[in-house]
Amino acid sequence: MKKNKNILGFIFTALLLFVACKPSVPDEIIEPSRMESILYDLHLADGYAVNGGKSFDDLASVRMEYREAVYRKYGISRIQFDESMKYYYRHSDRLQEIYEKLAQRFTKDVKNIGGEDFETKKFFSVDGDTANIWRINDRKLLSPFATNNYCEYHAIADTSFHKGDIYILTFRSQYIIQEGSRDAVALLSIKLNNDSIMSQIQRINSDADYRLSIQLPSNMSAKEVSGFIFMGKGDIRDGLTTIKLLNVTNIVLLRIHKSESKARIDAINQDSSLINE
Repeated sequence: MKKNKNILGFIFTALLLFVACKPSVPDEIIEPSRMESILYDLHLADGYAVNGGKSFDDLASVRMEYREAVYRKYGISRIQFDESMKYYYRHSDRLQEIYEKLAQRFTKDVKNIGGEDFETKKFFSVDGDTANIWRINDRKLLSPFATNNYCEYHAIADTSFHKGDIYILTFRSQYIIQEGSRDAVALLSIKLNNDSIMSQIQRINSDADYRLSIQLPSNMSAKEVSGFIFMGKGDIRDGLTTIKLLNVTNIVLLRIHKSESKARIDAINQDSSLINE
């Protein structure tokens, strides 16, 4: 009996320690689960404002009106929301967790209305002819500040790189932004075996799925494949305290051999229903 009590006491103490050690936010900051719901409704409100048929001059006031309705729904002020966003802005790992859950909710919404979730990986299996050569984390939360304003990649060619290969970089962008300009860019660059460079650059100015692709000449192979996704500081008129983040997810860099069937290549190139080229 005494042994059972000791075991129960140990379990109870362990649970107390787990709860005590679990990270929390300051009292004045909106809790993560509630923040997730607020951000979800704010994104919906922004969508309604943009698609409401209002003129560009009226858009800002309509957007603010919709956002104020969301603040009232949750019993918070804009100041409280802004202060909470500044906190999560400084703790980007927590903000990343919130937006991963939001992405799941948006994906579920798309499926529920009969849409198709764009998931690059569903098109490609890693077999002898097609491979994902992106070897680092496939998601990154970027800010306009140095050390966290870019993600880069670099691959040295090996015997699996052939002449005439096709390279396709795809990713999904989602801005977390209060106001101001959206300023980011992606680059795909390939150094050929004769040391010449082929590259493609893409401005990232909206929440969308992006694709950059390069097909090598039939007599050329890649020596190196590199590039980056970079977030700039935006317009000089944007406030220094303006919340501005870019969540980049589903990053895939495909290498496709020319020996792939034409039907498969055509399917990749023609699937542009959700891709902003």
